[in-house]
Order: sequence, then C-alpha cells, then structure tokens
Amino acid sequence: MKRNYLSLILVSLFAVFSLTTACEDPCEAVNCLNGGTCVEGDCNCPEGYSGDNCGTVDLTKIQFLLDQGTSPKALFDAGVPLDELYGKTYAGGLIFFVNTEPANYPFFTGEGLVTTPTDYGNFDEWGCFIETGATGREVGQGKSNTETILAAACGSRPSKSAKICDDLVLEGFDDWWLPSIEEVNLIYNNLHLKGHSNFLGNIRRYQSSTEHDANNFVLRLFWKDTIVNISKISGDDIRPTRSF
Repeated sequence: MKRNYLSLILVSLFAVFSLTTACEDPCEAVNCLNGGTCVEGDCNCPEGYSGDNCGTVDLTKIQFLLDQGTSPKALFDAGVPLDELYGKTYAGGLIFFVNTEPANYPFFTGEGLVTTPTDYGNFDEWGCFIETGATGREVGQGKSNTETILAAACGSRPSKSAKICDDLVLEGFDDWWLPSIEEVNLIYNNLHLKGHSNFLGNIRRYQSSTEHDANNFVLRLFWKDTIVNISKISGDDIRPTRSF
C-alpha cells in the first residue's frame, strides 16, 4: 500500500512538472534587439539585422537602414565601422563625419556632418576684402564663420561663396554653410581619398570659410595634399555643409 502511495505521488509530481514545463513561454528569456520579434524561442529579425538576438547589422543594408531613419551614430554604436558610413546619403547630403569622440571636437555639438554630392558655385570669389573675423579653423566652426562673413560690412564685393551656401535649399534642408578648413579636410580625407562622390570636376580647389587676413582665405587643393592661403579674389569649387 505504501509503495502504491509513493508511486502515486511520483506520478503526480511528474505530471505537475510536465504541465509547468509545457506552460512556460519559450520567448520569456529571449531579448530580440532592433525591433526583432520572438517566435517559439527564436528571434525573427527585421531587414538589415541578423544574429541570434538581431544585434548584428547587415553591412549590405547600411543605406537602407539610414533611409529608414536609423542614425549614423546608432549604427556606429551597433558595430558598423565608420568607413561603412562615409559616403552614404543622409540628412540631405553625403556623410563625411560622425562625432564618435566629442572630447576631440569641442566646437561641434551635433552628431555628424554631411556635404552636398556635387560642387556648387561658378568660380565665385570668396570676396569681402576686410578682416571679417571668420578665422575659425576647427570642426564645428564653419557655420559661425559663414554667419560672421555674411554679417560683415563687405562693401561692394561681398562674399559670393558664403551666400551661395546660405541660400542653398537641398532635400528640404536650408541650413547649409561654407565649411571651415578642418571640415574641408574631413571631406578630403573621408570622401575624396576613399573614392566617394566626384571631386574631379572644375579645378578641384575647395574653399573654406576660414579667413587668413583681410586679403586671403584658406584653401584646400584636392589634386594634391596641400592647404594654402590664397587671395579672396580666387574663384574655386564649393561644397556646402550642414550638421545632423
């Protein structure tokens, strides 16, 4: 009798255990990232992501994810190398800078920078033959330089280049500026040297908004790795820039 009683207890415990196991949700301990959904214990990943928990970005889908609204910084944080982001289209232009080390860029408060896919201007001179005070060289100072140039009392020869950038409306964005020399350097290093966009047109001399003195500004030569101070009468290529 005791043996039968013990057998009954064991059978009952096994039944309870089996019932409890059967009722457990296989997705309860599964954490699907980036909008993935769990199906019977496995993550069903959205387009652009893969891996057991959808945490791996498909590098062939970078442009798709940017078009869907994923930010470049979010993609970088998810493991995408910067070189996979440079040259991609976002926020009205081509990505050439993502602010992954803010301490190194004290004048820049945004997430990154884009520039136009094509050149602007028609050999328009920098102009404004006075000391405007637009001497900022660093990343993040192009906008303030441009505002300073446009506000200066330039007389009969204002800066056509700064005005071209300020007047530009592209892809719905109207906050473009003439980049500082360090911003132009980033365009050179992260777009031109990596084969993104076409920097082979016109004369491949790109203006910066950085003023050297009353008669000269700072220019980057793209056909050779050189930065020069050149007369404000000089007409050169322009790549308007904006932040995102």
